[in-house]
Amino acid sequence: MFHGLTIREYIIANINHDSEYWSLGTGAHYIITYLLKYSDKDWKLLSRDILKWSQEEVEILAISLAYKEHFSQDTDRILRQRFNLFSQIFENFEATEAYDLLDDLVEFLDLDVPELEKDSLQKIQIQFHNIKGLFKQENQSQWFSEIQDKINQRVKTVENKN
Repeated sequence: MFHGLTIREYIIANINHDSEYWSLGTGAHYIITYLLKYSDKDWKLLSRDILKWSQEEVEILAISLAYKEHFSQDTDRILRQRFNLFSQIFENFEATEAYDLLDDLVEFLDLDVPELEKDSLQKIQIQFHNIKGLFKQENQSQWFSEIQDKINQRVKTVENKN
């Protein structure tokens, strides 16, 4: 369908790179550039295909979906699809693994994009509640509170639009 490696092939070929490769540039850039070519049908297929991927492959995809630096405004047109897929991944991870994606979630919540899907935000809220329950013994209440405020603000924005 496209030239070059598929997203999964690219992830597998580069899986041994450190997390900065995926979160700060090269890997994420390839994936986002590839996703710009996706149709709605391709997004649906990807959301089903990742169910067969390894945990590490899916986590790399999630990290890359949240990448926002050094792109033209052209990438804005797929922010909703990226967030929806990210929320699906976040929801389906065990809470302990989803915890590792909180920084990436904050990247999405900090974007100036008012039109995030309500159902995706609800998935995020439910999983975030699970994470807070697991880690309530640790001294992270301020960070969790800041993330919860961001989620609540996004939900309120969506509800006010409806």
